[in-house]
Parts: sequence; structure tokens; C-alpha cells
Amino acid sequence: MATRRSCRARKARQDPFFVSFDDSDDEEDHTDAIVQEYANQPVDSSSGSESDNEDFEEDVIEENPPSPMEIEDEIGSEEDEEADSHTSDIDYTKLFTPEWSDAFLHYPLMEFEDESGPNVAIPNDANALTYFQLYWSDDVIDLLVKNTNAYAEHIRGPNPSSSCREWYPTTRPEMKAFLGVTLLMGLLKLPRLEDYWQKSFPYLKTQIPVVFSKTRYEQLKRFLHVSDIAADLQATASTAPRDKLMKVRPLIKHCLEKFKSSFKLAKNITVDEAMIPYKGRWSIKQYMKDKPTKWGIKVYVLADALTGYIWNFFIYVGKAAAQGVEPVEGLCSRAVLDLVDDCHYKGHVLFVDNYYTSPYLFEKLFYYDIYATGTARVNRSGYPKSLKKQLPKKPARGYYKHYMRGVDRGDQLLALYGSGRKSKKAWKRIFFYLLESSILNAYILEGFKSDRHAVRGREKRDLKEFRSELASLLIDGFSSKGSRSEEATFDFLRLNCSLPHLPVPDNKGKKNDCKSWKNGYGSPWF
Repeated sequence: MATRRSCRARKARQDPFFVSFDDSDDEEDHTDAIVQEYANQPVDSSSGSESDNEDFEEDVIEENPPSPMEIEDEIGSEEDEEADSHTSDIDYTKLFTPEWSDAFLHYPLMEFEDESGPNVAIPNDANALTYFQLYWSDDVIDLLVKNTNAYAEHIRGPNPSSSCREWYPTTRPEMKAFLGVTLLMGLLKLPRLEDYWQKSFPYLKTQIPVVFSKTRYEQLKRFLHVSDIAADLQATASTAPRDKLMKVRPLIKHCLEKFKSSFKLAKNITVDEAMIPYKGRWSIKQYMKDKPTKWGIKVYVLADALTGYIWNFFIYVGKAAAQGVEPVEGLCSRAVLDLVDDCHYKGHVLFVDNYYTSPYLFEKLFYYDIYATGTARVNRSGYPKSLKKQLPKKPARGYYKHYMRGVDRGDQLLALYGSGRKSKKAWKRIFFYLLESSILNAYILEGFKSDRHAVRGREKRDLKEFRSELASLLIDGFSSKGSRSEEATFDFLRLNCSLPHLPVPDNKGKKNDCKSWKNGYGSPWF
């Protein structure tokens, strides 16, 4: 029985809400207290009586005593049956009702000892593309190429000329160039997509037409596909409930794995909601009045409190997917516990807002050595009624505000140069959100390894400059109009408007050239 009791002790340490039902003499009082308090069931205390001890001794001195293994099995089966009979009548909501007192208790806290920062080997001469490929390697590009070509053939069908213009399969360099041009459109925003191919005033002629014709870019944007078309058709034909994110699920799994494996979180972390803008018709669309983006797809995000690095996330797909959540937890507590599942027993400090703060969640996190801080809604169940009177009128929030901004900082950076355009297909908005999040994380990683982000005496390398370099490296001189010899060179002095670009007629008065180009900068004025 000593071995059995030690196993139960280990189980109790692993689960703070574990209830042991053991009828041994030395644990009789403890078990009776638990059962009477939570199950309101009378407990038979005759298990420790002398008659039982005598019967046990008579069984031991039989001529053919059972083996120790048989005795252990018999005792174990009886304990399991009795435990099942007790637990079936327990009201588990009472297990998590906190007891408040005026005494302030001190508990030993775990010291955070991990080193935060990049968790991958990065060469010293790494550029923006090197950091981006930590998340979107050539394998991801090849996946997009394969499924885009398959989806295009499926849509075009047996009569391709009737559905769209001439199509030819895409390749890895072209798919990279497509992503690069999309990033450029986020840096230089125009009202409509066709404006990037305009040649008349007031639109400045960009270098984008050198890389893609308008028709080819629209084809790639239309046929872009992430998941396997055969699996999509099979899931659509099936009567079973299907995954609402199945068309982008492979990329979600890949990004989650890379986000976690490439970075070690610091001590302070934060959980909050983010919104992917979308106003179309989809069952998972949400409305959040307190967010800058009020209509869209809600994403629960775990981020580093200072840098805003997106370390974990999951997309809310509706109440149907949350039917397995216990009522005592609620969706907000379950979301936090799922996000911090890989952060147990390290000494992190978590910051949340009043949407998540609850006694049950904080007690659960404390057991996992995650120490939480958050504002509270005093009318939420679990708080004492006297708490509202004891709160100060102006609580000190400096420490809380300093570390609560992690997710909001990431949202702010993502909104600066967002490349996602309006689309009726909601999964494409999620696709571009994953692309932007990967670029943001790559930029944050460069800040740890490079001295170009924030060094005294030097100009800070901002996200715009990082995206400009990444777009140029993704395009890499590609041109869909034929040979790669027609290089699409990008001079971002013109894009950044750091020099005046005015048309100046040549000596013959027939052709206008850019004034800055005549001085050796920029590109010709067309």
C-alpha cells in the first residue's frame, strides 16, 4: 500500500484538483472530509474497525494464501469501484469555488531562468530573406505552387478557354515574385488593384508591370490555393462536419510549429485577441466593439510582452467547436490554458485583461508556475462581495500597461503595411495574416541578431525598410514577360520619396526623363 499511496501523492501533485478516495487507516479522516464537503455523501467509517482487521488477519493465515500481486489487484479493483461510486455524485463546480480571507499568504515563486531570443542558428551575413525563410522555406513555396496549379486545372476543367484566359503552370520563382509584388503593394497603397498598371497622371508608374502583367497577377491571385484539392472535394462531399479552416489548415500548422521552435519567450508574456479584417458572409465572423477592427475573424494570440513576437495562436471558429469546454472553465479560460500549454513550470508572468481574469484561471495557472496579472470584473462569479469596496479609485497600472501591450504592438505593426486586399474568400484573409505575421516575427528575430534595429548613433532599421529588402529579394529580377534578362530592378529611393522626381524634357523635347534619374538616382520617367 505504500507504493499505491506514493502514486496517489504524485497524481495529486500533478493535478491540483485530484481527489483521492482511499480507505486506508492513515488517510481515513482526509478522505471523509473531502467526500462530505463536495459530494455531501456519508462515508462508511467502518473500514478501520477492529473486526475488519481481524478478518484480514484470518485471511492471511489461510493454508493457501494468495500471492501479493493477487492481493494488490483485489484491493485496487475495490478502490476503483468505490471511487467510481463516490465521483459519480460529486458536483464538480464546488471543487473550484475559492475561499477568500483577509490574510495575505506568501508562496515561494519559481525564478525564470530561460534565455529569451532566437532559438535557431542564423549566419552572420543573414539578410531579410534569410529570416523570412525560417518560417516560409522553399517547401512552403513548393506546396503553394503544387496546389495552385492543381486548383487552376480543376477550375478550368475540360473547356479552359471558356473560364479564363490562357493559363500556364506557375513555378517557384514566379510564386516568390508574386509574394514580393504583394508586399510592394502594401508599401505603396493605391485605391484599386488596376492602378498599379496605370500609365497616366496622377499615378506614378511603378516597376510592378515589369514583373507581372495585370492579367498574370490576377490569375495567380485567383488560383492561389494552399490545401490539397482532392482532400477538399472529399470533405465537401462527406456528410460529417468539416473543418471550417481546412483550406488553410496546412499553413496554420506549419506556422505554429515554426513560430514556437524559432524563438524562446521572455519572462513576461501576454494573451489577447486580434482581429483579421473581414466583412463578408462567414459563420465564424465576429463583432468586437472595442477593437479598431470591429468586424472580422477573431484570433487568440500569445505574444512576447515587450517585442510583440507572435508565439502561439488559434482562430476562433464558433461555439460548435467549443462544446467540449467544461462550464466551470468557460471559453476564455480554456483559450488561455491552451495557449500556455507549452509554457508550464518555467516561471512566466502572464498579463491578461478583465475578459480573462477569474479566480479559477489564476489558480490553475499558479499550479503550473505561471503567475498571472490582470484587471478584474468584480461582478464575475468567484469574487467576494466586499472586493468592490476595497478596490482603490485609481489603481496603479503602470507595470501592467507596460507589459500588456504585446499583442497590441504586433497588431499595430501588422496594420502599417498590410498587403491583404479585399476578397470574397475569407480563408485568403487568413493566408495573408499568416504571411504578415511571419514577416513580423522575422523582423523581430533580426532585431536580436543584427545591430541595425536600435543602436545609438545609427538610424534605426524599421519594418518598412525590412519589407522593402524582402520584396526585392523575393522578386530577384523575375519577369513574367519572357526571359529573366529583363531585370526588374527596384530603387526604393523613388518609392520612399526621399528625392524629388519631376519630368524633365531631353534636348530634342520628345522624351521626358526623371530629374533624379539624370543625376544618377532612381529610374527613367515613362
